[in-house]
This record gives sequence, structure tokens and C-alpha cells, in this order.
Amino acid sequence: MSDTEIAERAGLDALAYVTLFKTALKIFGASFLYCVIIELPVNVTANYYAEFNQQPSVAGDPDRQLQFSNFDKMSMGNVDKGSPRLWTHVIAAYWVAFSCYFILYTIYKNMSHLRAQFLSSFGARATVRQYAVLVTDIPASETDRHSQVDSFFHRLHPRTYERAQVITKLSEVDKKYKEKEKVRRKLAHAEAVYAEAQKKDSEKAKRPQHKTGFLGLVGEKVDTIDWCQKRLAELGPELAEERRKTVNERTIDAALVFFNSRAVATMAAQSAHARKAESWQTQFAPEPRDVIWANLGVSWWERFARQSIVYGITFLIIFFYMIPITIVSGFSTLDNLRQFAPFLDPVFDIGAVRAILQGFLPQLALLIFLAILPKLLFFLTKREDLTSLSHADRGTAGKFYYFMVFNVFLGVTVAGSAFGQLKQMTTNPTGIVDLLGSSIPQQATFFITYIALRGFIGYGLALSQLIRVVIYLVKLKFTVKTEEDKREAWAPGSFFYGKNVPKDLLIVLLGLCYAVISPIIIPFCIVYFGLGYIINKNQALNVIVPEYESGGRMYPHIHKRFVASLFIAQLTLLGYMGIMKFTYTPVMIPLPVLTVVFHLFTKKCLETRFTATPIEVAIQVSWFSDVFGGLGNGGVVEMLGHLQEVSEEPTVSEVAAAYTPECMGGIEDVEASFSTAAPASSREYETVLLNGGNGKVIA
Repeated sequence: MSDTEIAERAGLDALAYVTLFKTALKIFGASFLYCVIIELPVNVTANYYAEFNQQPSVAGDPDRQLQFSNFDKMSMGNVDKGSPRLWTHVIAAYWVAFSCYFILYTIYKNMSHLRAQFLSSFGARATVRQYAVLVTDIPASETDRHSQVDSFFHRLHPRTYERAQVITKLSEVDKKYKEKEKVRRKLAHAEAVYAEAQKKDSEKAKRPQHKTGFLGLVGEKVDTIDWCQKRLAELGPELAEERRKTVNERTIDAALVFFNSRAVATMAAQSAHARKAESWQTQFAPEPRDVIWANLGVSWWERFARQSIVYGITFLIIFFYMIPITIVSGFSTLDNLRQFAPFLDPVFDIGAVRAILQGFLPQLALLIFLAILPKLLFFLTKREDLTSLSHADRGTAGKFYYFMVFNVFLGVTVAGSAFGQLKQMTTNPTGIVDLLGSSIPQQATFFITYIALRGFIGYGLALSQLIRVVIYLVKLKFTVKTEEDKREAWAPGSFFYGKNVPKDLLIVLLGLCYAVISPIIIPFCIVYFGLGYIINKNQALNVIVPEYESGGRMYPHIHKRFVASLFIAQLTLLGYMGIMKFTYTPVMIPLPVLTVVFHLFTKKCLETRFTATPIEVAIQVSWFSDVFGGLGNGGVVEMLGHLQEVSEEPTVSEVAAAYTPECMGGIEDVEASFSTAAPASSREYETVLLNGGNGKVIA
């Protein structure tokens, strides 16, 4: 399938995630052409490591000889310090950089074009949000909140403003709604259990019973069906009363404003509406499924305070998580394990045990540490009072990426190298630079194993869905009794971008950082991203059900992390060239400067296409020229098709209904909570002109 077809079927968010793998695959494929085919033989034919082991006087310790694998001898570290062979690595650095610039810009430009197509498509799921604007920081007023919002926007947008939906505190009504849903499902489950028992033996069938106390373990024992029916009868009026109070008494300083024109809604979301900067703040309304209702209505100063606290906590987490990560990296080689646990030598001598400990145990421990953190970061990010789940996902992805850089990459590379040579450093501190220079490339072996483990085991589980199938079969056997239970047990879930994107970007960072230093990592990256592209594309098309659709807002985050990874790789290589005592190291200085310039260029030209909606896209300038520009054979049919698409756009009432929270659904006076503008809108008038009914076009 093409990118356009993937976007239409799976959504632009899923396409942005799949594009991450395609981008990495192209970058490492281009890097392979030079770094592996040309640079790798230069490294292999050098002989520095063999000579290094024959010079114990460098560190003043006859027992300091290091053990190097074939992977290590394929790295840049096997080249003599100051050797003219290092020019090969300088060219490799420029080759990788310019390949990245070209590929990243081309794909970013294509994604911005696809986003414009997505936003301009009539009948698309994202169309609903294009008529809605979220307004926050509404100033205090003596008048009714509905009247205040209605009067303000009707004065500023007299012909295009339709109605406003003032946002309310939903905690109480949501609690009551969830209780009712829980009782309803409990009743359906009990009735299914009783019906199943009657089929087996109608005379001995017993009605289900449960205890009303804590977790059903204590309290009075009651008939489940009778109790649920009675409780549902009580909850109906209680829920209706909570809904009435919510609409009339629990309004907050925020509202959703609906327009009858996408262009006006776009301009309103990106414009200042009041003299005071801290009042009447407007922004694009998230998609209805994407809204975090509990976070709406928080003032700007409270939002700033919460963000500051969350960032402070995140910094502490990143800092203190360094301790277990450093310990894990310290035990990443069998030699280090032998040094700190000599009593386990008999166990280490067993071939199978040695292979597991040396190859997989450190990586498994690292994966376990990393599995816990994303959910904690997502919880903290939501506490920042972000308005949408997609924004919370992006915030989580950013925090988790920083954690990956400072703890996994720097922690393993720097701390692992220093930890492994701690004895030699304490014996002769003057040899620290030489020791680090010779041991840093060795960490590539750890990362290659990490990539292989994540690729084959992680993607194997993702492709087979083995864990989910086992869980489903267990639920089907013991807990599933109704069709609703079955659908919930089999629900495939969605991509957790806040967790998945940083993990995959870590592989990008590792690949780019070691592409020149140890190019043997590139084939492993190609296999990883090749499998990831195929499997995640299949997941997006056939398995995953999106939780929301933000129109590909994750891609700028992905692009910037690609650029950041390239920048870190260039700084790492620049520092390593200094360790290698290469006289012409300054020729590498322009690379990080060029990367910063490239970042600023793409940020200026392309990122705004994702953070804002172009007016041209909103008003569909090209629509009439496309339709009427060349009416020939089939031209009228094409025109009728476009006009039919116009009729499929949602009405303002449908947009307002879409933004009604689930816990407020079914309330009779929901319409009363909307303040209505003119009885006949200009958009309704345009619809009559374009589509006279039954698909007939009238002049």
C-alpha cells in the first residue's frame, strides 16, 4: 500500500510511526554503501588492537591486556592513532550526514503534503475538529457563562459563529456513569451465567449470588440479578440529576466554540481575540476521542506551575535512574562478572550459562528497567494539564527519549567503558584517555546484542501476538460470558507512541553514533528497521485500533529526534577523533554546525505545517480549479462526486454532539446547554445551493 492508502485506512498517526522505520531504513541503507563496503575493510586490515596488547607499559600494569572480539577489530578503534586511514572515517561522517539531510527533508516534505491532504479531505474523521475551537482562560463575569461566550464570539464572528458548549467539571457525573455501566455489565454477565447453567440442567441451575462488601469478599450475600436490577433503577434518576447539576452548576473557564466555516475556525484558533494576553486563549480543539476532559479549564499560571513541577520530577527520575542503569552496564561483560563474583567461576565455565550471561542477561535487565518507566512518565505528563492524549503521548515520548540518551546511551557507553577499565585507571591515571579510546568501540558489541534482542524477540512477540492470545484464551475460558466481554477481551489496543517511538529512536541514535566508529552495527540496524517496517505496517493496517487521530502531529517530534541523534553522533565522533590523535580533526567541526542549520531550516519551513493549518488547506482553494478546470468526458461525473463529498461534511449539530462526553450522553437538555446563533447559517445556505436534495445540482 502507498502512504496515502495507509493514511486513509490506518490514520496519519499510524503512518507517521511507520514512516519512522522507512526513514531509518533509507538512512542506514545509504550508510551501508560507504561505511560497510568501503570503511569496514579499512578497519579490519589495521592492526592496532594486537599491538596495543603487546604494550603493557602504557598503563604500567602487566595484567592489563584487554580481550578483543572480531567485532571490535572491525571498528575504528583498530586503526592506529593519527593514521592517514582516518580520512576514510571523515568521509564516512560527511556521507552519513548528507544522506540524512536529503532523506529527512524529502520525507518530512512528503509528510507535510499528506497532512494537508488529510486535513482537506471531506468526510475524513478529522473533519469534525476543524469546525471546533477550544477557548480557555475565560475571564470572570457576572453574566451567565453561556451568554458570556455567546455574546463575545457572536460579536467577533457574526456570520460564521454558530454555538458554544461551555465545559463543565465531569468528575461527579463520570463517577456515577461508570458505576451504572459497571452494574449494567455485571447484570448482563450474571444473566449469561444463569442462562448457561439452565441449558446444562434447568432444575439444578442456581441464580448467581455475590457479597455486597469490599471486593465482593465481605458483606451481605444477595441475588446478583435482583440486586443489579434494583441498583440500576436507583442509578438512572441519580445519573440524570448529576447531569443536570453538571450542566447548570459546574461550569469552568473553558468552552468549545463551533463555526460553520473551516477557514474561519482555522483563523480563530490561531488568532488573539482579546487585549489581555492571559484571557480568551484559543487553540485547535483536539479530536473528540483525543480530549482529556479533566484537564480543560485550568488557568495558564496553574498550567505553568504544574509543568515546572513535572519537569523537575522528570529531571530527578532521569538523574537517579542512572544508578541502576550504570550497575547494569557495569556487568555487561563476562569479564566484569568474573571480577566482582569470582566464586561463580564454576558456573561461568558452563558453555550454555556463559553464552546466556554474556549475550543476553545484561540486555534483559536493561529492558526490564525500561519497561516500567514509560507509564510513570505518561502519568506525570498528564498531570501537566495537557488538553489531549496525543499531546501527552508526545510529551511522554520526549521525556523518555531524553532518558534514553542520558542513561542508556551515555550510561552504557561512558560508564561501561570506565567501569570495565577501573583497575587500570586507578593504577595509572595518565592512561585514562588511551584506555577509553580503546574500550569505547567495544560497547558496540553490547548495543548490537541489544538491537538483536529487541528485534527478534520483540518483533516475534508483536507478529505472533502470543501473549495476547494466551490472555484471551484464559479470559474466554473463565471470565467471558457475553459478547461485550468477548469484544473487550479480544480488543487489540493501540500503539503506545510515548513508549514505542523513543525505543525505536534509541536504535536510530545507536546506529548513527556507531555507524562510523563501528560500522558492523549498520546491518543489524537494517534488519531491525526492515522487520519493524513490515510488522508495524501490518499492525497498523490489520491489528491496531487507533485510540485517537491527531493528524500526524507526532512526526515533527520524530524528525527532530532524528536530527538530534545525528548531532549527538557527530559530537561523539568529533571527540573520538581527538582521542585518536587525528591531526585534521577540525575538518569535522562544520558537521554539527550544518546539522543545527538544517534543524532551523526544517523547523521554519515544515514544522509550522503540523502545528498550524494553512488557510489554503482550510478553504480548499484548489477545489474549484480541479473540478471545473477541465470539464470533458466524465467531467460532470467528477464534479458531482466532489459535490457529494461536500454534502458528507458534518453539520454543526453533529460536531457539537461529537464533543459531548460519553458520561453526558442521552441527557435531554444537552441542546439547551448550547447557545445558538443565527437560525439559518451561511453554510446551510451554501449546502442548499450546491446540493438541492437527492444529489441534484441546482444553479
